[in-house]
Amino acid sequence: MVRLADTRYNLAMEAIFSLGHNTKAFVPAAFLKGPHAQTIWAARVKPAPRLRLRRERHDLPDGDYLSLLWGQDNGGPLVLVLHGLTGDANSPYVRRLVEQLERAGLTPVVMEARGCGGRNTLMRFQHAGATEDLEDVVRVIRERHPERRLAAVGYSLGGSILLNTLGRSDCELDAACAVSVPFELAACADALEQGFARVYQANLLQGLKRMMARKLQHAKTPPISLSELRRLRSLREFDDRVTAPLHGFSGSADYYARASCRPHLATISRPTLLIQAEDDPFVPRQAIPAPAELSPSTMLYTSQAGGHVGFVAQDDVRWLEQQVIGFIQPRLAHAACNS
Repeated sequence: MVRLADTRYNLAMEAIFSLGHNTKAFVPAAFLKGPHAQTIWAARVKPAPRLRLRRERHDLPDGDYLSLLWGQDNGGPLVLVLHGLTGDANSPYVRRLVEQLERAGLTPVVMEARGCGGRNTLMRFQHAGATEDLEDVVRVIRERHPERRLAAVGYSLGGSILLNTLGRSDCELDAACAVSVPFELAACADALEQGFARVYQANLLQGLKRMMARKLQHAKTPPISLSELRRLRSLREFDDRVTAPLHGFSGSADYYARASCRPHLATISRPTLLIQAEDDPFVPRQAIPAPAELSPSTMLYTSQAGGHVGFVAQDDVRWLEQQVIGFIQPRLAHAACNS
C-alpha cells in the first residue's frame, strides 16, 4: 500500500513522484511465511555478493573519524548507504544494495558509523539522533563533487538517522529512501523484549557490548565498568547506562523521546520513500506513521509481510533493491536536468 500526505499533497510533488516510479506490490516467498522467516532468511541465508570497496578515513570536526567505503566509481550519481545498529559495510543487505547500485550505473558510498567496522577515537558511537556525522559527510562529498547528484539510503537505525537529518535540517540530498525504520524508539525497545524478538535483542546487545568492550580498553574515564557492561540484559538497559549518558541524554526515556524520527517526518522537504512491513518484529504496527504525519515530499509503502529488512519476494529476490533504485534513480536524473 502506498500512502502519501493526503491534504498537503500538491501538483509539484506529484510531478516528482511520477518520475518513472511504479512500486511493485510485495508478495512474500511461499517458503518464508511469517516475519521471523523473512527477517532471518534475509540476514543469514539469502546470498550476498563479495565486494571490492575502497576504504577512506573521514575526519570529523570533533577530532573523531569514521570510514567511507567507495564502490565502483563510474562517474555517475552518488548514493550514500547507511547501515543499521551494529552493522557495517559487510552487512548482507548493504552488500546486496551496493551490487545493484553499481549495476544501475550509480556510485555507492557506504558510511560506516563511528565504532562500526573498526575503532574510532572518542567514546561516541552510532545512535538514532546522531545527525551531525551524516550532515558533515554530505557537506564534504558535495564540496568534492559539486557536479554530481547525491542520494542516500538508510536501513533500520541508519534510516532513523537519515530521516532525522532530513527532518531537522535542509540536508542537501536529491533523494532518499529509508527501510524498516524504528520510527518510535520506545515502542521498538518494548517490541524487542517480547517473545521471539528477544533473540534479535540478544544479537544486537552482544554486538554493542563487543564494541563497548573495545572502547573501554582505552578509556581514561569509562562511563561504565566492564563487569557492569556484562550484566546489561536489554537494549533499554544499555541505552540507559551507556548510550544516553555518552551522548547528552538524561536516560533511555529521554534518548527515545528526543531521538525518535517520527516527530520530524512532517518537515522533510526532499523526495523520500519509506518502505515498511506491518509485521516487522522490531517495529510494532502502531509505530508506523499515518499519512497525515508525512510531508508532501514523502511516500510511504507498507506491506503486510516482509519482516525487518527482509522483503524476500516470491518471484524476485531483488525486490527491495529494485524498489529503492527505482525510486532514487529517476529523481537523481531529474535533479541533474534541473541543476
